[in-house]
Amino acid sequence: MFWTELKTEDKDSGKDLEFNPERVISLALDFGVTDGLNIGINATHTGEQYYTTKTPAGTTDQTTDAYTLTNLTANYSFGDKKMFNINAGINNIADTKVHKRLGSNVGQYYFAGMKVNF
Repeated sequence: MFWTELKTEDKDSGKDLEFNPERVISLALDFGVTDGLNIGINATHTGEQYYTTKTPAGTTDQTTDAYTLTNLTANYSFGDKKMFNINAGINNIADTKVHKRLGSNVGQYYFAGMKVNF
């Protein structure tokens, strides 16, 4: 578990610093199903973030919504000294939408890979 509380303030304006969430909480659980198979789930909650937008009338204070992203993973190791590893997962399993001002939001996606140690 990882928990961060962040209080930021612009000393000139007295407002929160832009794009700095007050709270970020992460939790990860991994489970060894067999000697070579592991499955895991992790979630990260990111709190609201303050930002400003510029309009012809001046600047407007805005706040993004908080969001939580949850991911699933699986790894299977096998072979002599477990030299082969196959992994797969689903990121953002709930297809959570992230505020467009925070950057890219690829939605839910799948991945797979293989690693060989020698």
